[in-house]
Amino acid sequence: MYALPTDVAVVIAMFAPLFSQPTFEHVKLLVGGAILAPGRRTVTAVLRIMGLAEEPQFQQYHRVLNRACWSPRRAAGILVRALVSVFGAEPLVFGLDETLERRRGAKIAAKGIYRDAVRSSRSCLVKASGLRWISMMRPARPSPGPGGSGRCPSLRCWHPPNAITPSAGCPTRRWPSGPARWSRNCATGCPSRPWSW
Repeated sequence: MYALPTDVAVVIAMFAPLFSQPTFEHVKLLVGGAILAPGRRTVTAVLRIMGLAEEPQFQQYHRVLNRACWSPRRAAGILVRALVSVFGAEPLVFGLDETLERRRGAKIAAKGIYRDAVRSSRSCLVKASGLRWISMMRPARPSPGPGGSGRCPSLRCWHPPNAITPSAGCPTRRWPSGPARWSRNCATGCPSRPWSW
């Protein structure tokens, strides 16, 4: 079995309580492969870079993401606490970024029509069909040199379009209310720290 470097294994071990033991062994391999894989980090690309392209039980690795029972929100809370321990006594400030995943097809019922930020300009509005994801990030300390500061992603959530939330029995939530709720969920692990987004 692939052995993670010690520094990486220590970080990954914090997430062990979220998974069963067999699933966690797959998680460690997926994380190690995601670090090494160039380009798109799909499960297939990860298995290929780890030398498991001919793995007969490859579906077990896909099931970590689509069938295994674990909570991304609990994982985000663990990650935020780890980031807090690194960044010290600074206030918790979360940055939000909206990403459009372009998807088409009759079977994708959760897609919506959104402004395409890449193709739009001030004078021309372009819309695209797809899924809207909100990424919540913890800004890193400014670093010397080009690029300045970085961001440490802590949670990525799908934000449903307003058209489908009433039909699913859920209250309609505008764009800022969902991220505010996610920020509160992530900050619950650090109740004594002020937070903002």
